[in-house]
Amino acid sequence: MEKSINKTKFYDLIRQADFINLFNEMGWNNLKDERKIKVGDVSFKMKCVAEKAGFRIYECEGDE
Repeated sequence: MEKSINKTKFYDLIRQADFINLFNEMGWNNLKDERKIKVGDVSFKMKCVAEKAGFRIYECEGDE
């Protein structure tokens, strides 16, 4: 059974960049996975925020 989310809550979570709760509200699974990738001299931390049917959503943070 799919979860639904109302439009106001959806936009609030987008504005807050709260992707973990956004995808959870839509019925996606929480998955704890972090990876580091390097592009040239810049390292990026990739944090999985949601997973569904093998498809993963990652949030990316660059080193300052």
